[in-house]
Amino acid sequence: MKQMDGFERSVKDSLDNFEVPYNSADWSRLEAALDGKERAGWLKGGGFYAALVAAGVTVAGGVYLLSTRSADGDIQFAKADPIELVADNNAPNTNEVIVPTPVQEDPQAGKVVPAAVKENKIGATGSEPIIEEPKQQRVIHKKADDPMWAQLEAREKTRSTESSSLTIKPSSNEGCPGTTVEFAAGAAPEGGIFLWNFGDGSFSNKNTPEHTYTKTGVYKVILSLSNTSGGAINNKDASDKIVIYESPDASFTPMKRTGTDNLPTMHFENKSHSGATYHWDFGDGSTSTAAHPDHLFKKRGTYPVELTVTNEKGCVDRSKKDIIITEDYNLMAPPSFSPNGDGTLDRFIPEALRTMQQKFAFLVYDAKGGLLYRTTDATMPWDGSVNNLGTELLPTGQYLWVVDLGNETYNGHVVLVR
Repeated sequence: MKQMDGFERSVKDSLDNFEVPYNSADWSRLEAALDGKERAGWLKGGGFYAALVAAGVTVAGGVYLLSTRSADGDIQFAKADPIELVADNNAPNTNEVIVPTPVQEDPQAGKVVPAAVKENKIGATGSEPIIEEPKQQRVIHKKADDPMWAQLEAREKTRSTESSSLTIKPSSNEGCPGTTVEFAAGAAPEGGIFLWNFGDGSFSNKNTPEHTYTKTGVYKVILSLSNTSGGAINNKDASDKIVIYESPDASFTPMKRTGTDNLPTMHFENKSHSGATYHWDFGDGSTSTAAHPDHLFKKRGTYPVELTVTNEKGCVDRSKKDIIITEDYNLMAPPSFSPNGDGTLDRFIPEALRTMQQKFAFLVYDAKGGLLYRTTDATMPWDGSVNNLGTELLPTGQYLWVVDLGNETYNGHVVLVR
């Protein structure tokens, strides 16, 4: 055997540490080259080692390019051209990713083998190898029963169902200023995070809040709902807006007046706006529904008069004022009389009954409650005797009198002086 010179030996020693990967096409080509006389010539001369050296250099170069390490020691593999992903609608139902392997025919060996790498290049930075391969299409098929797809579809379906079935339930859709409305969410998921927008600049994060509308207007209520784990926020508008109607304005002016009947009554001038009905409380147990009533306070004192005004929508407003009465009212009855025939206060009757255009009944009682006199005629006052017979005057003393006007009753005491 021919002795190897120093160069051949150094190459052989360098290649002893490399393991050449098996490739059927390379070995087929090598066997064809070694057939017959060529095999003997290669073995006898340095051709065998030269071929081996060439193969080793090629492998070493490929290994170098494929395993170039970065500065921090990480292996940087070659980058391939982008591969377009195309969905195959006619492919069988599977969740596998099918990637066709590029192939080509070996013209020498007559076999179909994987396509070889066209060209190895070093990137622009000089540190990143680029391997160019023939562009192929990858066909991805989605399996219908894939758990991942099922979870995504179920989540989307649940979200859509929750959004469509979520409802806002107010306790009332209309009211007046000061109305408090209670809100609840129908078909809301458990553990959700609530944010209510009441439409008037007020908010709440309670599940079932209450809100008082203080101003007139039309308000759109929105509920924003999300789950505790994050994710999409469902915004739901109330199907009906909250309508707060305008309230009336209650106001009145009290006026003291004296009419033809000489009754010192109080007149109340109603100055309210947008009222449909009125209710007066005079503070002495008497009431009225007239728009501009008159009222007589019989006893001295302070009376809180309140007017309640209601409009057509049922909204209410109130106004209250204190009325001060300085004297008791007794139908202008004198405190005493003396039936002595001198022409001065010889008979007794409340003077207001003489001018009142109203039916009445005038009665006089003794201290024990016995009825002494009764009349319905203002021209027939009491003369100090029983039933006005005039035969015998009653003794000096205090007697009780009563005037019944039908809707009102007055009473007082008079002293008979002899």
